[in-house]
Amino acid sequence: MRLAAAALSRLLTFVGAILGAAPVAAAPPVALLVENAATSVWDTDASKVGVQLQVVNRGAASAEDVRVTSVGVSGGALDAAYSVLPIALGNIAPQGSLLLDLVISVPRTDGAAYLLTIAGTYRVAAALQRFTLTHTVTPSAAGPGVISGQSGVSGTAPSQPAGPVAPPVVGGGPPQFGPNAATPMLIPPGPPRQLPTGDRDGAPQPQTQSR
Repeated sequence: MRLAAAALSRLLTFVGAILGAAPVAAAPPVALLVENAATSVWDTDASKVGVQLQVVNRGAASAEDVRVTSVGVSGGALDAAYSVLPIALGNIAPQGSLLLDLVISVPRTDGAAYLLTIAGTYRVAAALQRFTLTHTVTPSAAGPGVISGQSGVSGTAPSQPAGPVAPPVVGGGPPQFGPNAATPMLIPPGPPRQLPTGDRDGAPQPQTQSR
């Protein structure tokens, strides 16, 4: 009996040593997520909504040449006149982020939920990889754009550290929480504007501005 107990004790010690030596799972090379989003309903057309998404890389390697090739909107559609695919975002460093600007067309802007499904490609170690991201937005024309804390702005913006994002001020409403030095301000794309400019005779001339 003592021999059996001693053998069992040695076996448990051996198994414990093996389990203790098991390697900890490493972070994936690239892990793209949408962690923050902001929306803004256009005052010139309430069916159009500017959307800005913060795409974050929580992996251990840089996602090179990130491109968005398709965007699905449940119950709505991507506005191809303002969001031309593919959208080149550039490179997203580990723990960095980029912002993705979109304009969508939806039937209701009263807080109704729309699921965005974003697909595209990136390269890691020269190999082409594909990704799919989903995020729900709830645009409302009644107040500030919706901010949600979950998981890249224009394609020319540099990769920056990921962090919480302050909401834009829409319609004069106060921000829900303030930005800090590492926090990008999410500003969804707005409708084109006609701004007066002077000509040689001093008469105002129309000028188009996107925001």
